[in-house]
Amino acid sequence: MEQGQSAQDRTHSLEARMSLMLITPPATQPVTLDEAKAHLRVAYDDDDIYITDLITTATARLDGAYGLLGRCLITQTWRTTMPVPSTAAIVLPLGPHQSVDAITYLDDARNTVTIDPESYVVDYLGSTHPAVLTRVDGAPWPRTVSITFTAGYGDIPDNVPFPLRSAILLHVAHLFENRESTTTLGFLKELPHGYADLVTDYRAWAF
Repeated sequence: MEQGQSAQDRTHSLEARMSLMLITPPATQPVTLDEAKAHLRVAYDDDDIYITDLITTATARLDGAYGLLGRCLITQTWRTTMPVPSTAAIVLPLGPHQSVDAITYLDDARNTVTIDPESYVVDYLGSTHPAVLTRVDGAPWPRTVSITFTAGYGDIPDNVPFPLRSAILLHVAHLFENRESTTTLGFLKELPHGYADLVTDYRAWAF
């Protein structure tokens, strides 16, 4: 650790150098068009495309690397590349984590090498706690690793916690009813009342 640099500063420094890439996007949204239309009390089909776009916008506000939660909602695959202290435990971003699919690094000849899954342990898969990776018998990590992982509450909307689905519906309704309150990017200038109460308990601890 550099002189005068706290452990917290060092953690922030590592996070700043971590990259995230979406490999496989979700196959569906956490809220269906029919659910959104029922919530909006819309019986006609004229606005179906518009409402679908609003679902996408409201979901993006919460989901993935750029969402407020620091979590994945529907099952998706990501790759993170990060520097790692040699004997440190690795805490993955963007839970809840379903699996660690591969860990790779570049050797001195710039060849991609896959680390043997038997040489590390993954804790907290399938829980709300971020997955933690440790080497067996204290073996060192390479200086920089790329980790491909699958995350999300599940494959279908019903797997996503009800408060988060309710928040998306609340956001969709507010966008639908207040079109003049959106920015050119489609985001609300102000989130609807009660939204924060629905999502706060699901924000990741350290992301």
